[in-house]
Amino acid sequence: MKLSIVLGVLICLVLAGKALALSLEDEAGISAYVKLNRPIDLNTVKSAFKSINHETDTYVRGMLNIEALTEEMRPWAYVSSDGWIFVYLPKEFGRAGIYYNGQNNLERCIKKICTILGYSDFAY
Repeated sequence: MKLSIVLGVLICLVLAGKALALSLEDEAGISAYVKLNRPIDLNTVKSAFKSINHETDTYVRGMLNIEALTEEMRPWAYVSSDGWIFVYLPKEFGRAGIYYNGQNNLERCIKKICTILGYSDFAY
């Protein structure tokens, strides 16, 4: 009995991970990402979000609080505690939301998150 419960929990965890992966794959259009060389405090990074769509102990995902052409075209982000920052525009908007007021929205999002985290070592 205990083995079947443990297996059931493991299957649910694996399926939940796949659901997130499928969700990002289905929803993310054009994107940008960076891997910081240190862990990310997810409680600190939450202030970059307008709304949080999904949250666990290891990541936060949601719509970022940054100006955009329309509310729906605001970039989204997936930020993990192991240092990954992945920002993206919803697939249905194509490239329409990349630039706002002459600036690259994805780049602005990564810089905003990094600044909130106290990380400002940007090199191109």
